[in-house]
Order: sequence, then C-alpha cells, then structure tokens
Amino acid sequence: MKNTTKIALQVFIMIFFIGFPVTSVDAERYLPWVMEKLVGKEAPEFTVKDLSGKNVSLSSFKGKPILLNFWATWCPYCRKERPYLNSLYHEYKDRGLVIITVSTDKSAKMVRRYAKKVPMDMVVLHDTNNKAAETYNIGS
Repeated sequence: MKNTTKIALQVFIMIFFIGFPVTSVDAERYLPWVMEKLVGKEAPEFTVKDLSGKNVSLSSFKGKPILLNFWATWCPYCRKERPYLNSLYHEYKDRGLVIITVSTDKSAKMVRRYAKKVPMDMVVLHDTNNKAAETYNIGS
C-alpha cells in the first residue's frame, strides 16, 4: 500500500469510529462503543440526495466494497483528507471500490461550491437532516 493510502485509511477509521455528542439529552447515542454492535452486520440503510438532488440509497451499491465517509466543508480535517480520498478512489476504483462521501453541511449550495473547487471524483451526497449521520453515530 502506498503511504497516502495508509494515511487515508487511518484518517477514515479515526473519524468513522469516534462519535461526538450532539446534545446532552441523548449523548449516549454518540458513544463510540455503540458502533461495536454493527461490526460484522449489514450496514444500516439510508437514502439521501446527491448534489443534483437525486435520491441515492446505500443499498444501491450492495455487493461492492464501500468506504463511507461523513464530512463537512467547515471541518479542517475533512478538508485535509479530500485529496487522500480522491487518490484512494483512483487507485482502487478498477477493483470496484466505491467511496461515498456524505456531507453534513446545512447548505447544499455550500457543498456544491466546495465540490467545484476541490476534486471529488467519488460519490458526493448531502445529508440535509443528519439522519444518515445519526444512523452511523456521527455527530459534531
């Protein structure tokens, strides 16, 4: 594996498995070990819109290796990982890898503007109400 690939995978694992409390009322939903219940199970389904407004379901990629990445345009770590994810996608797309990036930004317009500036050849989705993020224990 190239160094870039290793770094990208480490960043993804770190971001994916760390949950952050969104509210103090139900912060227990965002504890990292809650995700341990999903290990070895089918990934929870969600449907969100892509940047053109089309609904996209996780299940539409069933049978393919998927790297699922939650991010936001305002997040400095997310901005830093974009080129690594793009590089990883180009390195493994011929082997069937699908990288699905799910933005948790409030504004789809902001995500589209960011996507024009920063190359993102992978699937880019926008989770307007953060339901997909909550399903995966992702918060900010």
